[in-house]
Amino acid sequence: MYYALPEHVRIKARHAYQLFLVDPDHPSLRFKKLHSERNIWSVRFGDGYRAICERNGENVEWFWIGTRQAFGKEF
Repeated sequence: MYYALPEHVRIKARHAYQLFLVDPDHPSLRFKKLHSERNIWSVRFGDGYRAICERNGENVEWFWIGTRQAFGKEF
């Protein structure tokens, strides 16, 4: 999924990830829980892009990245 994104979006995704490593609560990331029972979380970056992860304590596993429109269709 990542490599299917345009280069300028991949750059923004990398910058967002670096920011997440330093400060996951940074307001520009809008890191929020998506699912009440599972630990599924979302980060926003760029114009209409999201990355989705599962969070277990300090461990975070990123498993999806794409547009807001694709996000609505898959989740």
